Amino acid sequence: MSQRLRFHPAVASDLSEAADYYAQADPDLPRRLRADLRQSLDLVEAFPYLGGTIFEIYRHITLRRFPHLAVYRIKGDVVRVLAVVHTRRDPAWIQNTVRGRERSRAAQAATTVFPPELTMGDLS
Repeated sequence: MSQRLRFHPAVASDLSEAADYYAQADPDLPRRLRADLRQSLDLVEAFPYLGGTIFEIYRHITLRRFPHLAVYRIKGDVVRVLAVVHTRRDPAWIQNTVRGRERSRAAQAATTVFPPELTMGDLS
């Protein structure tokens, strides 16, 4: 059964920060990052338990071509994507960020569609 993806609003800024960093090295890297993330999240949507467990109740999937994780939580038929972070981030920072985002009111208003950054036409 396919799950519905919901995104914490801060995921857009996570992605924007990473894309800005990669754009300094190569203007095409942000597009590749978004495509890689989209492919990973398509897998999570189809197979939510594919990702490994992190911090007991959360799961993560590592992007194939970039050193980033998408951290999410499964609740019923919804997968809540809470953060996209570099794999070298301090685990305590990741844990605090994810837990804080889940508790925030913004988590309640998470959108049910991919953020605009992931639906751009150049992802084909």
